[in-house]
Amino acid sequence: MHGKIWNEVSASDDLGVRDGPNRGVDKYPPIVARGVLIDVAKVEEHGSPALRPTPSPVADLKDALKKQGSTLRPGDVALIRTGLMTLWPESNK
Repeated sequence: MHGKIWNEVSASDDLGVRDGPNRGVDKYPPIVARGVLIDVAKVEEHGSPALRPTPSPVADLKDALKKQGSTLRPGDVALIRTGLMTLWPESNK
């Protein structure tokens, strides 16, 4: 998967510097895969309704997966709930 995005597409060929995908998102076929929600905001150690910067975000993801009894498998689509929308529209939080 190194240098590749979904479906083995080359990241260097398909991702623009400023525009996102060069082909336009409307040209991509649907992504059909098992989705796994990782609810990092719910992990108790954060003590906040929203994810805060931490020294080890990978450890936070693994901890959240373990606490919710979920696993990631090759080909899964990970959806990460950060809780940041609980702070909207007050951007100073």
